Amino acid sequence: MKNLFPGHFPLSEDELSELMQKAIFVLDTNVLLNMYRYTEPSREHFFEIIERLGNRVSIPYQVASEFFDARTKVIQDQNKAIDLMDKAIEDSHNKLKNELNQFRKHAHVDIAKILGEIGQSFNEAQAEIRRIKESRSPVKVNDDPILHRLAHLLANCILPEPSQEDIEKRKKLAAERIKKNVPPGFADKNKPGDRSHGDVLIWLEIIALSQEKKLPIVFVTDDVKDDWWLRLDGQIIGPLPALRQEFHKCTQQSFHMYQAENFIKHAAELLKIPVDEEALSEAAKVSADQARAWSDTEIALFLEQLTLDDMGNVAEARRSMWDKASPQIDWKNVAGLDSYLKRQKDVDGWRALFSANPRLPLKRVPTESSEPNSRQAVLQQYFLMEDKFVPAGEPKWMVISKEDEDSLLKAQGGIVFIEQLGGFFAFVRSP
Repeated sequence: MKNLFPGHFPLSEDELSELMQKAIFVLDTNVLLNMYRYTEPSREHFFEIIERLGNRVSIPYQVASEFFDARTKVIQDQNKAIDLMDKAIEDSHNKLKNELNQFRKHAHVDIAKILGEIGQSFNEAQAEIRRIKESRSPVKVNDDPILHRLAHLLANCILPEPSQEDIEKRKKLAAERIKKNVPPGFADKNKPGDRSHGDVLIWLEIIALSQEKKLPIVFVTDDVKDDWWLRLDGQIIGPLPALRQEFHKCTQQSFHMYQAENFIKHAAELLKIPVDEEALSEAAKVSADQARAWSDTEIALFLEQLTLDDMGNVAEARRSMWDKASPQIDWKNVAGLDSYLKRQKDVDGWRALFSANPRLPLKRVPTESSEPNSRQAVLQQYFLMEDKFVPAGEPKWMVISKEDEDSLLKAQGGIVFIEQLGGFFAFVRSP
């Protein structure tokens, strides 16, 4: 049985050890970009591992292309992150002071004392943030030591650019695979244009590399989507059996995957160098942070592409949720609920999108539009708390076309729900 279905049999410790001795290590785009998110000591530890592995490291051409497409944005985000944290702490402090000052006349509570203690904590937090800012030099896009180091380490590791003919064939194959939900790549089916093909193109390059070198592959990625990983009770336990099965069928070789944290650990053991526990912890944190959040670009693309039909596709408000909903929402104003629920469409793609991003952040978007027939709408997030849905945070403005808004309000009474793990989001008519 194992010789027919090797992908469904986990590798033993001995098999993994042998694999690490022979395999080519392929790094994903997110692993390279995370070099900008690590502290310098952790980054240097990772660089040391790459340097010692030498020609056993390979970078698919698609990975290199995606890296350069995203690099500038990642640098900008990292450079402004400290300032945003500083401002967030200051804003939170001011908001809390304003809230508590309403109770200054309360006879039994010393508000001034409470504010003093709270203020000290906020000041300490801001001092730490500013200390970190002073100790770190911002990376300059045009004078980037991280890029220079990567260029040196990976000088002979980038796979050749496929011919235009091969690219077109692979894109066509990628579209067919995504349509049939063949991993990897189907979790990206809602990305615009060729961006939906990225993971499939990387996968096809990995298979071709193994076929050429006749060697197994260890793919290092911080992508946590379900079209790459097998999960048990929410925990990643290894690559999808379907991936390992396809890989073996195409190459007669073994395939394994590590997130950066485990790659650092096992590669350090292989190279007989000390394992940097701080680097392990930081790699795990960076990976988790990236899994929870969308980039500004992804949020903007998501909002830009929201049409009435898209909203219909993702609106799967089950009856039980409506029953539990917060009394703050006037459900009498929601028109056509029964007919609306009967018109649910396929939501697999959107489910995959949200499950891969379990903490979809809310971002303020421009409230002015060059389109004359556009209006403002509100994006409000809700969470389940004590068996009721309650608003989370302030509503955020977005722009929606007048035509879509009119149709939306007429059909749904002004509210459309998007179920997302333990909470959901609502698009609500502007006042």
